[in-house]
Amino acid sequence: IFFRRFSCGSMQARVWSDVFCNGGFPKGCVSELMASGRGRVLMRAAMKGPDDMLPIVKNIWGEVELGGYEGGVVERPRLNADVLDLRTGVIPENSILPHQELAYSDKVPTFLAFGCFQAAERGGITTLTDMKQVQQLLPHGLLGKLWDLGLSYVYNYHSNAFHQHAEAPVPYFDPAQWDNQWETHPSFHSRTPDRVRLCTTRPAFALHPYSKQVGLLMSVISFHGFNYGSDQWKKFKPLDRPMHCTWGDGSEINDEEFGLMREAYTQATEHVVLGPGDLLVLDNYRFAHGRTAYEGTRIMGGLLSENLPRTNLCPVPEPTVVRPTWTSLATVPKEDYMKSKSEYLRSAEPPYIANRMLNLLESLGASNSIPGYPVTTKEHCVQTASRALRDGSDDETVVCALLHDVGEYLCPHAHGAFAASILMPFVSPLNLWMVENHSVFEGYYYRAHMGDDPNGRDKFRGHAAFEQTCRFAEWDSQSFDAQYPSYPLSVFAPMLHNIFHRPPFWWDLDGERASRVSVSKQVQCEHLRAPSTSEEGTAAPVPDT
Repeated sequence: IFFRRFSCGSMQARVWSDVFCNGGFPKGCVSELMASGRGRVLMRAAMKGPDDMLPIVKNIWGEVELGGYEGGVVERPRLNADVLDLRTGVIPENSILPHQELAYSDKVPTFLAFGCFQAAERGGITTLTDMKQVQQLLPHGLLGKLWDLGLSYVYNYHSNAFHQHAEAPVPYFDPAQWDNQWETHPSFHSRTPDRVRLCTTRPAFALHPYSKQVGLLMSVISFHGFNYGSDQWKKFKPLDRPMHCTWGDGSEINDEEFGLMREAYTQATEHVVLGPGDLLVLDNYRFAHGRTAYEGTRIMGGLLSENLPRTNLCPVPEPTVVRPTWTSLATVPKEDYMKSKSEYLRSAEPPYIANRMLNLLESLGASNSIPGYPVTTKEHCVQTASRALRDGSDDETVVCALLHDVGEYLCPHAHGAFAASILMPFVSPLNLWMVENHSVFEGYYYRAHMGDDPNGRDKFRGHAAFEQTCRFAEWDSQSFDAQYPSYPLSVFAPMLHNIFHRPPFWWDLDGERASRVSVSKQVQCEHLRAPSTSEEGTAAPVPDT
């Protein structure tokens, strides 16, 4: 079914607005492309041959370095000294299912470029799957499991090897040719006389090296053995098939879970017809790519940007502490102070802050919670965030709900200000005001029991954040239900990382805090202050050039 849904005849190719003709694309526009949220661009009739591809791509990428296919599991020939020949790996009769390049590797290219030099007689349509949309479509519980467990990718090469996507055993390559190389391959797992297994476990989420946003980076659809249902493949157990994907703990992804992933991919996929000379540049962290089956000759070239190490998000061990020996800021030598400052700044990097917030929430269990309430402080915070998420709130509001009461145990008389101080550099002023004053608004539901005026919040009527704080108080006041189906904390981890990876004080570039935001963060800050999307998950139209 999945193959048919992605076949060339099942869906009309769509045209999107990010089309630039005749090579007219600004030089070094990667930062603009990422900040705009579009993540891909198509240049029609930009090339006459493979030798034209690299100069155009380098012009687009600017300072981004060219990379290779290190860590891949397919040998790639080249059309010239730089451009990869993409005809190898999958036979024309089978589709290439959506995948993010080298998602199974510890180093990943940020950007990809695909050039068409000869279109197929029939089929061979490029597919692009918006992983941001996939993340929005997947159930939150499944996203939490992806965060917690990650994914394991398995390749098996048998002496009678299967082609990775063929429906019958065909020679792939002779493992004997790799006798001296298997053990040094980064994904090497084990070897027997008749089989070599490559296996690697990777997080399903990753931090974008340039936009600093956390999103899905995975190739579960293209690896999972469920997609390859031929009688030949069914002779093997899932882990012995040429390709397979499991949860990171080795447990199988069940049919329901895989079905939900597959449906999300299907809904988030668009088809793009490439003709001779066309050049497609895309963000590998934003889009998975593939193609439909085809007939005839199809010549495609590829370029990858430099493979950069993944940024570790979870778990993140705290930096090793080596205490200096100086005793006073008044007398410390400059060299010693700068070294200490460097260590301090490293410990304040976003992954550490985000994970400290997660650890803080975990600590607010039974032993560190205010007594007398039906649920722990952790459950109350997670439940409030769950209600906000189910009510359709954006990530920033959900994170505010998640952290709004983290100070109640340590700072019960000013816990709103406590949480607001944590969030101040990263959230908008209206949400900051909401967090700081939420207890006044929540009093509407209980202050009459204490003989106080429940309408104390009315003094703020007319404030720009009044209505949203009233709505927040509704979630807050209801979140003491021990039977409520709250999401696991891991569901909120990617959102928390996204918020704390923002440049501090992005909302005050023109004010007193402007000097705290580095010049290199200006584009990202402006994007946060004035998003350029026309609707959630949809790129804003841009004119042809």
